[in-house]
Amino acid sequence: GAPPPAPAPGAAQTGVGGPGLERGDVIRWVAGRAVSTVAEVRAAVAAVLPGEPIVAHVDRGGVLRFVVVERP
Repeated sequence: GAPPPAPAPGAAQTGVGGPGLERGDVIRWVAGRAVSTVAEVRAAVAAVLPGEPIVAHVDRGGVLRFVVVERP
């Protein structure tokens, strides 16, 4: 399916429960790409320029959430 819509600027972490990824998060989308393996996550992250934000869509305890992290 299509990726979820991006969050509005300034609202990306609303309801996230803390910045960044947490242990147990299941990553579903990274930077607009559906991912299901570690290799796919790595490829999606590698496509983002260093220092740029990466929007990830994660399943956290059965709740789908947006998480924004900065690419190292």
